[in-house]
Amino acid sequence: MAVTSSVLTDFHSFAARNSIKFLIRLTIGAGMPARKKRQKATSSSSAATAAASGQTTPFCVKRSRTCFTVTQLTRLNDEFAASHYLTNSRRCQLAEQLLVSELQVKIWFQNQRAKLKRSARATANTSRVAQ
Repeated sequence: MAVTSSVLTDFHSFAARNSIKFLIRLTIGAGMPARKKRQKATSSSSAATAAASGQTTPFCVKRSRTCFTVTQLTRLNDEFAASHYLTNSRRCQLAEQLLVSELQVKIWFQNQRAKLKRSARATANTSRVAQ
């Protein structure tokens, strides 16, 4: 079977493009990371201090997962039962009383609403299947 010159040219250009991409990936991978890797923070205050002073860190700092106490969870669940949404002033008060940040309270409420929505959707799906 005869191979035409245009087929060979197309093959060579394809191989050249892919080998260049491979070499670029290899060079980037060996020298410096293509993406910034997360590393655990030694202390949350050091990241806040660096951000406040305008210093940039070479890596993203991953904050550790918040572990709420039983009393905090009880209080948050009671507040959620009363209302699924908080006003800014109520969120501020609650955060101050529970000794957590406003952002943690806000995220907790968002997660609870998502969980409620997910369970409602699952219940609706099971009732449809039963019919």
